[in-house]
Amino acid sequence: MFFGYFLRHLGQFAAFILTIILIIGLLYLIGDTFWRLTIIFAISAVYLGFGLAHHQEEKNLNFSTILEYLFIALIILITLYSIFIR
Repeated sequence: MFFGYFLRHLGQFAAFILTIILIIGLLYLIGDTFWRLTIIFAISAVYLGFGLAHHQEEKNLNFSTILEYLFIALIILITLYSIFIR
């Protein structure tokens, strides 16, 4: 069951992972604090957008799922900020 689910969404998962890897790679290349902060917000937004779009496609998007993705996006934001900005 899981394998079939994974194969159906392989394109989404691959696009998500590739996007995150490329954006995090930009953090190492760019030294300007403003652009680093912009990229960190973009990573959080990409995570939130992919997650919500995935659950919308699965037709199981509800308020608790939205809150969960918002909180994890906030954790990503805080973690990357503390690593790359401070």
